[in-house]
Amino acid sequence: MHNASTMTLRRRLCWVAAITLCSFIAVSAVLLSHFHSTMLDDRKNKIRNLAEVAQGVVSHYEELSRNGKMDTPAAQQAALLALKSMRYDSKEYFWVNDQSPKMLMHATKPELDGKDLTNSKDPNGKALFVE
Repeated sequence: MHNASTMTLRRRLCWVAAITLCSFIAVSAVLLSHFHSTMLDDRKNKIRNLAEVAQGVVSHYEELSRNGKMDTPAAQQAALLALKSMRYDSKEYFWVNDQSPKMLMHATKPELDGKDLTNSKDPNGKALFVE
């Protein structure tokens, strides 16, 4: 009889340990998922805010052009120069291309300025600016 009660106690302890471990894993998975989601939302908000800052720069020069304080080509050049000097996270930058797609300004590769981007592809062959 002593042996049977020891078996039952061991079995119960194993079940408690297994349930505790499963609960820990489940809680960890939920917390990691929430943490990932929060980080992704933070990153999206940061990028949205940076894009709004860049849009504000462009809007400023557009308004100067509209009010006759700068002619349109000069305002466009000034906006491109302002964007070219902007950095975030110390190494990230903005670039501007049009719908054709042609590179109007690339902050770190000025040799791309004015280039047709139609045939620019990533290493997998995806047309970066067309698709």
